[in-house]
Amino acid sequence: MPDIAKAANVGVGTVYRHFATKDDLIAALVADHFDRLAQKARDALELGDAWDGISEFIRFAAQAQADDRGLCEVMGSRPEVLDVAARAAGLADLCDRLVKRAQRTGQLRGDLAWEDIPLVACGLGPTIHATVGPAKGRWPRLVEIILDGLRAPGTGKLPRCL
Repeated sequence: MPDIAKAANVGVGTVYRHFATKDDLIAALVADHFDRLAQKARDALELGDAWDGISEFIRFAAQAQADDRGLCEVMGSRPEVLDVAARAAGLADLCDRLVKRAQRTGQLRGDLAWEDIPLVACGLGPTIHATVGPAKGRWPRLVEIILDGLRAPGTGKLPRCL
């Protein structure tokens, strides 16, 4: 908390007045992130082309993680915080609408479920922040490879969920 106060150029007491614990601060930051994701999803639903909508949403989610390493760490270590924030922001319904809209136009593989969208977005985190090896700096390329795999008709059969 002292580091956060210093970075925000406020006293540590100010931080504690707004956030009683570090967990409260993390929850607020995650909620803000998911509110931005939800707004991007609503914007994506307004685009004329359904494929552009869903692909721009996924690119935005990946870029948000690239811009915030701490967010990626929370995604990997505190899934319950993400679940609460995602539900509060209405992301399940928005992702479902994005998927169904793109499937109706025949642009998105028909066997994709809305739950696959957050799975893809969250799964990118470790690759986005790779600092060594072949993944370093290549995450935008991976996003495009994933998007290509989401396009209809889809040549492989997706496994059933448990």
